[in-house]
Amino acid sequence: MGKPFFYELETCNAFLANMTSRLSKMINDDFTEVLKNAAIVTPVTDVSLIIFLGQAKRPSIAEVAEALSYSHQRTASRASALEKLSLIKRHPDKDDARCQRLSLTTLGLEDLSKLERVTTGVANVISDISQEKNIPLMKVLFELCESIDKKPISKRLERISTMQEED
Repeated sequence: MGKPFFYELETCNAFLANMTSRLSKMINDDFTEVLKNAAIVTPVTDVSLIIFLGQAKRPSIAEVAEALSYSHQRTASRASALEKLSLIKRHPDKDDARCQRLSLTTLGLEDLSKLERVTTGVANVISDISQEKNIPLMKVLFELCESIDKKPISKRLERISTMQEED
């Protein structure tokens, strides 16, 4: 894969969404193949959800959403998809009729065991890439997300526009 046209532009940082989208697709496509080769049923988009369910004790959908930084709606939707794959089960909360709790099924536990082995390997590969490029990838990505979450690009642009108008 060659460098995209915008890589040489002075404004190349403005194309961050394009690059992160490309990176996300590359990782998802590659990881989908890894999961397939390991006979893992869990879709690539739900690996973190399954691993979280393996660590938590019957969390609610709201607790899963908060832990994974997902919306409640997205979490409920993914839970439905995983339920159809027989990977998880929903349980009513004994104290709150509105609340649904989630747990792994036997198949979900089998997938979890395979996922733990695969994700350990993937973590080692990403660590190798980080060392090879001398960039703490996860730290940089987390801090970028945290910074944009704290103050979105749109708000930062408003400040720049205001400063330019004052000049």
